Amino acid sequence: MTQTNLFSDEHITHTYNDVRPNIYPSATQVILDYCFSINAACDKILDIGCGTGRSTQPFRRVANRVLGVDPSPQIIRQAIKSEGVEFRIGSAESLPTDEKFDLAIASMAFHYFDRSKFLSELNRVLSPSGIFVACECGFGGDIGNPGYKTWLSEDLFAQYPDKVERKRISSYFKDGSSKDENSKDESSNQFRIIHQQTYTYIEGYTPERLVTYVLSKSNFANLSHSEIRALRKRIYQKLIPYWSSTLKLVKFRGKAWFITRKTNEIINRKRNWYMPLISAFKGLRQV
Repeated sequence: MTQTNLFSDEHITHTYNDVRPNIYPSATQVILDYCFSINAACDKILDIGCGTGRSTQPFRRVANRVLGVDPSPQIIRQAIKSEGVEFRIGSAESLPTDEKFDLAIASMAFHYFDRSKFLSELNRVLSPSGIFVACECGFGGDIGNPGYKTWLSEDLFAQYPDKVERKRISSYFKDGSSKDENSKDESSNQFRIIHQQTYTYIEGYTPERLVTYVLSKSNFANLSHSEIRALRKRIYQKLIPYWSSTLKLVKFRGKAWFITRKTNEIINRKRNWYMPLISAFKGLRQV
């Protein structure tokens, strides 16, 4: 599916930064720790589907050049500008740059892309030894009550389903190649997963803020103001029994997939050198 501007609705764009969990520093640290562990270059970084730039800005501390790209003009206008960081309006399927990047990331965005067209573009802009990292985070968080997650998935999101197909990244790149049977692009079979890692983040939420966060999901794009008001009341009434105090700590879980070309001999050599050391270290810790 082609990346479309699902984040143009006023009720989403005006609250996006305030209600979305700031899981990005945790994801950034996971990404950089792994890249540094294999001595991968991080001088030029591309953030695809960057939103308001919260996933983009943390990389400024290690890169000389950071470019964030998003198809939503409304969202890009909210991005905080800083030296060394640039934002452009554009899609994953037609990236507005001819530069080569050491590291490309897609944080909570890969599921919006037309995979075949995007991977062709990724192949064009990724440096020969470059790495692509796709990050995803479970929507809704964990408030310590399984009834909440069940209600979200089996009731609310069943009534208002995703507007895009959320295919697991690991299944799409299973055994190092794309399993998209409709793909006509050879570039989709040139990539493989070289590493996967999970991470967590905890943030305090009031019931009101969590309701607004849930409604910031693209499932609810294009709803009328009256529909949003009715949904807000409905979700709030469902959430409030789970709150014993004004603020509740909500845990968010994310995962990062590190992907590179199958022909990336630089990464292959580095992995062949350090993987036996990591295995040996893990064995020592278990003794």
